Amino acid sequence: MILFRCDSSHRIGTGHVIRCIHLAKMLRESGKEVHFLCRTDEGNINERIVNEGFQVHPLDSAAPNQSDLALISDLKPQWLIIDSYEIQKSWEEKVPSGIKIFVIDDLMNREHHCQVLLDQNFRKDSRKYRQLVSADTKLLLGPQYCLLSSDLERSNASSLSKPPYKVLVFFGGTDSTGESLKFLEALKKSQTKLKFTLVVLSSHKNLKALQNSSLPSQVTLKVDPSDWFDLLRQHDLYLGSGGTVTWERMYLGLPGAVISVASNQDEPSRDLSEAGYQVYFGPASQINYREVLISIEKLFDKPTEITEMSRRGLSLVTRFSKDLVKEIFG
Repeated sequence: MILFRCDSSHRIGTGHVIRCIHLAKMLRESGKEVHFLCRTDEGNINERIVNEGFQVHPLDSAAPNQSDLALISDLKPQWLIIDSYEIQKSWEEKVPSGIKIFVIDDLMNREHHCQVLLDQNFRKDSRKYRQLVSADTKLLLGPQYCLLSSDLERSNASSLSKPPYKVLVFFGGTDSTGESLKFLEALKKSQTKLKFTLVVLSSHKNLKALQNSSLPSQVTLKVDPSDWFDLLRQHDLYLGSGGTVTWERMYLGLPGAVISVASNQDEPSRDLSEAGYQVYFGPASQINYREVLISIEKLFDKPTEITEMSRRGLSLVTRFSKDLVKEIFG
């Protein structure tokens, strides 16, 4: 049995769980039994894990790092896959011997005790990881190891559609900093002719406020769209947060303009921008959405640059392969 230790909530978002689900489905397809060990904090998407057909073992949110070690000892998994910023070497060393550890990380800021470490982010320099793990830890670093849905089929780079151009807007599973509402307020004062599709999930912190608000004529609101990948294909540009969606849209050739909504998104988003893979506007706390709208309109005046971003993204991202699943997990 393989056990995932990951969480979701209004505070930490949904990205950890989403990418773990992608890997879990690959493991199930290879014949593995898969379980999840998760907190039940407000805004969690544990129900989605269950709907995907996996068993979730709930954790006591008051003392998760005590109760999860006890449950791990009881469940005795062959592999423990950890995707949590709150877990590091000191905790991992307490995992019962004989259980192999696979860490999913994207902070590069703490030591780990594990057999395998995966960081799918693009970085200028990822050599620091070697100092944070033992010499025999297998490192899987870079967007060639992206944890993508098995339903995602590769697209080709394409030219822009005809005006009015379409922009897909998404600020993460919970949007804890309220970027969707800020964006809409700026759009109400804008004369832009661009068309926007604003996507939110039912885990969105301000869902009711969004559903009850008077939307600008340029915006279509979609809640929990079942055609997410089709939406990525149908738009000319992405505007929103970094994280998991970065690799999905690049894999499909959708260029992006990014705003980091969490501190861990800042450095990777900047690195991708400086290397020419996307536009980066900066952290959400510094954003003026009226200026963002003006910048996006100017970007569409340079269609060759947008097409080039699409091509570069396609060349950068590949998925975590079935062969790699077999090689690591047997």
